[in-house]
Amino acid sequence: MNVKSKLIELDRIIYNVNLYDDKLIAERMSNLSVEKDLHKDSEISSNLIYTKGLCLIDTSIKPKQQLTDQISVSEDYIQIFCMMDGCSVGRRSCHKKCQFNLGIMHLVYCKGLETTLEIVSQKKSRYLSVVMSRNYYLSLFFHEPWIRHSKFYRSVMEEKTVGYGEITCPLDSSSKRVLNELMLQGFPKRHAKHLTDLKLKELFLHILIKFSEAITNKTSINREDYEKIEAAKAYITLHFDNPPTAKELSRMVFLNELKLKQGFKQLYNTSIYAYVIQLKMEKAQTMLAEKHTVQEMAEILGYKSVSHFISTFKKTFGYTPKQGLLEQNEKYTGRN
Repeated sequence: MNVKSKLIELDRIIYNVNLYDDKLIAERMSNLSVEKDLHKDSEISSNLIYTKGLCLIDTSIKPKQQLTDQISVSEDYIQIFCMMDGCSVGRRSCHKKCQFNLGIMHLVYCKGLETTLEIVSQKKSRYLSVVMSRNYYLSLFFHEPWIRHSKFYRSVMEEKTVGYGEITCPLDSSSKRVLNELMLQGFPKRHAKHLTDLKLKELFLHILIKFSEAITNKTSINREDYEKIEAAKAYITLHFDNPPTAKELSRMVFLNELKLKQGFKQLYNTSIYAYVIQLKMEKAQTMLAEKHTVQEMAEILGYKSVSHFISTFKKTFGYTPKQGLLEQNEKYTGRN
């Protein structure tokens, strides 16, 4: 099973990995980092983490011209694909187009396919991809009864092709965290493979829960508006540190501002503004554990005023960031 990326206009292969290579050890994760300077100051970097039957790919590209990334996978494969930054249009070998909106995960099952991503010039793009063989996917979930409730799983079992855009799920803070943990691989080396499998299960479980919630929370909102509101939420999830205004967000997803605000409240029982604050505070707690200073936290989270960040933090958690840092230090000192 080969996973290959090639920039068509430049006739440049970025990576070509054989996931059934005899040199690969089934219980270990291998790494490959590729950085290439391209024509006319364009550049691309791809980080791959892989083992037999599985490949995690994180690609960033800054093109000075429009480029087309042709991604091909041989044999039956499962893929989760998500645009994290930039803009791209996908085209399958059958020439069917698919717009890849930011923060929307695409669940794909195909039997050996070439896909092209048309990357817009002058704009940095980043896209994540989890690719695994059908056998790897089925083995991963063999002892997980909950997966049988998944429409995607049933399609894989029945060998029914699922193309880009057919089954999608917007990123939320939980799935974004799991995706980042998978790509960063901050796991102890000897346990990396097992922890990777656990994180993959967690990701698919989050996706299943999202689908279940969508069915449970049936509203009067029509499907087209529903998808636009989900896309708006996914965009905020990626850009909460520098969020657009409600008016800017409504233009991005092509939905009336009032409809967006009301629909968002109806679907998620919170306002757009409150959701941004929620994401910022979740990130603040993570940075607290990482021992960032209060000034650093405020800057990273996009606060122009440190005092504004402190007051928001205290209102959310009942204590200031400085008090939180002191408590973290006391706990660390007590353990030692």
